[in-house]
Amino acid sequence: MKDVIQVNHLLKSYKNVLAVNDISFFVKEEDFEILDFPCNQFFRQAPGSSEEIHEVCVLRFMIAFDQFEKIDVNGKNEHPLCS
Repeated sequence: MKDVIQVNHLLKSYKNVLAVNDISFFVKEEDFEILDFPCNQFFRQAPGSSEEIHEVCVLRFMIAFDQFEKIDVNGKNEHPLCS
């Protein structure tokens, strides 16, 4: 049951993925790419592991943009990308 709740939360959290995915098709033609670095530090919008997030995004939303490991954007574990 916990897995079902987790997947449902992931689906709700990524409701805007379809819009971003649609945009990614247009911007690729302009030499612009969308890079996804999931982070769960703001309003729990990316719960679950990097693998779980990727699975939902690929299987459910068929994302066409690059997705990377889940990161922290601030705090003691802040990723260097955000520094």
